[in-house]
Amino acid sequence: MKLLVVMSIDEHSPEIRRLLREHGVIVFSETDIRGYTFPGEEDAGDRGNWFAHTDPAVYSHLFFSVVEAGRARTAMEAVAAYSRDRGLLNPIHAFLVNVEQFI
Repeated sequence: MKLLVVMSIDEHSPEIRRLLREHGVIVFSETDIRGYTFPGEEDAGDRGNWFAHTDPAVYSHLFFSVVEAGRARTAMEAVAAYSRDRGLLNPIHAFLVNVEQFI
């Protein structure tokens, strides 16, 4: 069993739901999240927004499901293809985690 986790900006949520359903992930949970980006050292010289701590949040969704390993890999491939084929400015992120025990 695998824990499948998918994160995307809000506008891609309907497509993520469709991809999960089409690839056999028919039971999943979803929650709204807010993402933030803080300037790194490479941005230290950019003083365009000196109120950097007030950067607006990015509204996103987090999807997760415990599924059979093969189904999880198929869903991961579909998510990767969707993101790659559309050249998304905000790509979809996904990862798998091994599940030791499931009740």
